[in-house]
Amino acid sequence: MLFNSVTYLVFLTVAVLVFWALPMAARRFWLLAASLLFYCWWDWRYGFLIASSILLNYLFGLLAADRSRKWTVVVAVAANLGALIYFKYLDFLAGSLNGLSQLIFDRDLAAVPHIVLPIGISFFTFQGLSYVIDIARGQIEARRSLVTVALYITFWPHLIAGPIVRAGELIPQFYSDSRRVRYSDIASGLQLIFVGLFLKVFLADGISGYVDEGFAAGSFQRNSALDNWTLAFGFGWQIYFDFAGYSMIAQGSARLLGIVFPDNFNFPYAARSPREFWQRWHITLSSWIRDYLYVPMQGLIAGQSRSRGGIEIAVDERMKSNARHRIGALIATWMIMGLWHGANWTFLAWGVWHAGLILIYRGLSLMSDRIGIRERINADGLLFSLGGCLITMPAAMVGWLFFRAPTLEQAFSMVARLLDVRAYGYLTYKENFYLITFLYTVGFFVAYASGRMIERKPVWWGTWGWLPKSIAYTAIVMLSLGFLRSQQQFIYFQF
Repeated sequence: MLFNSVTYLVFLTVAVLVFWALPMAARRFWLLAASLLFYCWWDWRYGFLIASSILLNYLFGLLAADRSRKWTVVVAVAANLGALIYFKYLDFLAGSLNGLSQLIFDRDLAAVPHIVLPIGISFFTFQGLSYVIDIARGQIEARRSLVTVALYITFWPHLIAGPIVRAGELIPQFYSDSRRVRYSDIASGLQLIFVGLFLKVFLADGISGYVDEGFAAGSFQRNSALDNWTLAFGFGWQIYFDFAGYSMIAQGSARLLGIVFPDNFNFPYAARSPREFWQRWHITLSSWIRDYLYVPMQGLIAGQSRSRGGIEIAVDERMKSNARHRIGALIATWMIMGLWHGANWTFLAWGVWHAGLILIYRGLSLMSDRIGIRERINADGLLFSLGGCLITMPAAMVGWLFFRAPTLEQAFSMVARLLDVRAYGYLTYKENFYLITFLYTVGFFVAYASGRMIERKPVWWGTWGWLPKSIAYTAIVMLSLGFLRSQQQFIYFQF
């Protein structure tokens, strides 16, 4: 059941209407039933897997409440990651082993099992892990109700592709005393859903055909350097609008039920540094990786769990770990982050690329602090911000070549073409592709600047703001529904 389908809109309408018609005591049971139906809609056999995950993490949570049972977390991590490795990475590991054995022994050593990847497994595995770990850290209490834990893991708006919501953020909302329908929630939820649909069906799907053609095996070899830059930006916009659109539909669906999800995107391509980029892109994932992987790798204990984004730690915490440990933890974290997205060496390379960007940024920041550059300039000024953005954005876009290319050979070939001066003299695709990519880039920054201006609440906005908002939302609704007929799966569904 795709978010960008009429089937989902019907499902959501029925789920919301029945939810608000039921008494408080029955609502959690209804949400759990609807969530299980939503998940099993893809393939009912997956229901046994997610039910096993729920039961195991429920039991691990009860055991983790006893602080003396430190082994509980170790076993919980092993069980959750074991299932994830089996379903998501066994084919990759067998194929990689065979590739190595072909070089050495000229034959395969392992049979590739060709296991079907259960949808959403990367996301609900992280949800279950964070629940158990937060209990062991004393940040939340173990829940005695199996229904509550099951609903936390399966709640359908975040089940397939996030946002990755912490138990401490979500579970209390299931028990809120003020669980009455509010006009503000309905209005906000509908706005989020239709804006998300617009980003997906009109913008992301609108450029996907050009991107697919450019990365195709028979096309990329003839690409010019400008073609590859356009493809890097084109896919950067596609995955941003696709995933941000999904996240907004998820937020809107939850908001219709009176439940608030944390933001997952905040104009990431306006970031002034690689570090800030990951405070704006896939915020709930980067904060999860920070709290449950990056910080513990340095022998530190993460603070109160919160989905605020960024793989970074506080200054006082950095003083407790030496530079070598921080660098090692950063590289290892990003390698895992890359492989989390997919079982392919290209994703590992994408993770290493971002680790390199952050390490370069840290080195330059340290150097500028030592020679006093930051004291002589306004780091928050327009020129400094513009310069940082003009460096960070293309660097992030180049990384998408690794992410999107099907093989490392193709990815390195496309990146190498960017460095070939002779490859800048021609274009190979239709003019529409270059124009659309340019318009997406300009439109993004116009939207960002407009949002910043509206945040300052100019006088005229209070009087006339309803007019541009009405026009914009009317156009968004019409375009979203008009393009809803051609359904394309969300990119992050494969992860």
